[in-house]
Amino acid sequence: MSKESKMTREVYDAVLLTPGAVGISMASKKLLKESLGAGYLFKMFDKNGYAEEAHRHNIAMENFTAEREKYLEEVTDRRNKIARLRAELAEANSDIKSTNQSLELVRRINELSRKAMPRRPQLSNHYKPSPRMEDYMTIFGLITGGVVGGAAYLIL
Repeated sequence: MSKESKMTREVYDAVLLTPGAVGISMASKKLLKESLGAGYLFKMFDKNGYAEEAHRHNIAMENFTAEREKYLEEVTDRRNKIARLRAELAEANSDIKSTNQSLELVRRINELSRKAMPRRPQLSNHYKPSPRMEDYMTIFGLITGGVVGGAAYLIL
């Protein structure tokens, strides 16, 4: 049964019982010239019986009140612990998500690191000079090398 339906039922019962109890009390006062409350029943005992019963009732009410306060404190502590644990769970879930995200990034980095680097493009892969051009390049290289080498020799 939900909280709302329990509360509704309690209110309904209270609305029905309260006027009935008030009506009986008013009728008993008019007819018997005294109330028919709990005190009336105890007055039917001898005078000491009423005092003893009232004392027992008061002690029982004190014990009940103490137990109820302890119960409410335990319920409040329990609710606070549940709220704290739920907050910790939410934080742990966010930590787990960020950890999983970090692990996924590390996995991707490692995956890319293991792959061989692509080869750098070179002109020699696409162009082969003709044999005549190779001869000209060789002669040009020898002339250039000789000029640079001679200049270096003179400078030093």
